[in-house]
Amino acid sequence: MTDDDKPAPEGDSENDDAPASGAPDEPAFDGGLAFRYSEQQKRKLPIAPSTGELTNTIVTQRWPSPAACVRLDQDRFAFDSSFPRATLSQDLKKLFGLRAPDDSAVEKLAVFGHADPTGDEEYNKTLAGRRAKAIYALLTRDPKMWDELHQGAYHGDRWGVESLQAALEQLGYDIAPISPKVGPKYDAAVRGFQTDQGLPSNGVMDKATRLALFGAYMDSLSANDDGDPRAYLPADFVGEGKDPDLRGAMQGCGERNPAMVLSEAESKELEKDGKHEERNRVQSVNRRVLIFLYAPEDVADLTLWECPKATAPGSACDKVKWSDKDTRLKPTERRREVRRHGKTFGCKFYDFTARLSPCEALRGTVRIWIRDAKGVKYTSPVEYELRSVNAVRKGTTDDDGRLVEENFPIARAMGVSWVVEEEAPAPSPVPDDMIATFDATTPLERERAPVDDDDAALASS
Repeated sequence: MTDDDKPAPEGDSENDDAPASGAPDEPAFDGGLAFRYSEQQKRKLPIAPSTGELTNTIVTQRWPSPAACVRLDQDRFAFDSSFPRATLSQDLKKLFGLRAPDDSAVEKLAVFGHADPTGDEEYNKTLAGRRAKAIYALLTRDPKMWDELHQGAYHGDRWGVESLQAALEQLGYDIAPISPKVGPKYDAAVRGFQTDQGLPSNGVMDKATRLALFGAYMDSLSANDDGDPRAYLPADFVGEGKDPDLRGAMQGCGERNPAMVLSEAESKELEKDGKHEERNRVQSVNRRVLIFLYAPEDVADLTLWECPKATAPGSACDKVKWSDKDTRLKPTERRREVRRHGKTFGCKFYDFTARLSPCEALRGTVRIWIRDAKGVKYTSPVEYELRSVNAVRKGTTDDDGRLVEENFPIARAMGVSWVVEEEAPAPSPVPDDMIATFDATTPLERERAPVDDDDAALASS
């Protein structure tokens, strides 16, 4: 099986084996990340004391820093495709909470698409740009842009009949199972949709029908909690829609800014025959779309926005690449994650925007033994609240006081608090091997995440 972000060689059967557009090929997350930055996250400028005629010189960064972010995870898109799945509707609700579509006085939006580093770099750049375009079109309710993606297939990124079936199914028409082959159910669903939309009921998925279908599907995904469709205007994005290529509004970063770089040993192991499916799963964390929100005054001058247009070749990004880009992206002795180890982004522009963003935190399994102030664990279940960036999980430990949460954002600093009943049984000593650990998603490397002084320490009971 070829990688999600690698073009299938001619004659390859990848698309025959790929899951249908409406069926996730990865375990579904409990929603992407959404976060508004706090005052403490703003960068500080250290200034040295001066004497006599000496003065300080401050050189400010020319690139804008975001005020908020939303992350759409890899399971929000079909396999090797830019077609958005219905699962991302919950992420868009979080975006609406950060920045309402009808509030034109607040931040400007910018969409960044990413791909994993497996396969051809130019292909990954194009696929990432197509995903950014799909999200921009969804947010601005532009079905014509979706039809361009549907009609303009690019290697494995073929929306095809499966995307049409997925849209019909989301709208309540009987399609299941979604399949590359069409039959009586598909014909009946198309005719039913055409009738409901006041179109000629001929069962033909012509352009008028596709545009109506894509528009209705967009409305179902981009709606508030009451089911009312929400849409932004091009003026709500960086560049305000004035650039013909929508530079600033949408970017395709390709493989240049991975959130995670495998270790050298992992890379070699996962390239072996029979390991590609596992490789695709592990690399899925790098297939993502980020939406950043910027203060209007910070992005008013588009000449300072040095990220090239989404359709530009990878070489166009070289003017803002780090001089050590190849070193940053090269596998080393250990696996590296941007939120834990830094220096995995090859683009200076994106590094400045996203390196400290909580939306770039990866997901993993958290295992903690809850103990009292004397280091003694409880012998009965304890109610807890686990926090990381803006994610919160509440639950109850097992009888030994053990907390296990899967698919949770992993960051340098995480917090856990708990409540113990006054009548709780007397605690017993904790065995030496029962220590609190954070399992950071890697089967070949497991280490406890460091806690920086600038980050919040773990909460105590």
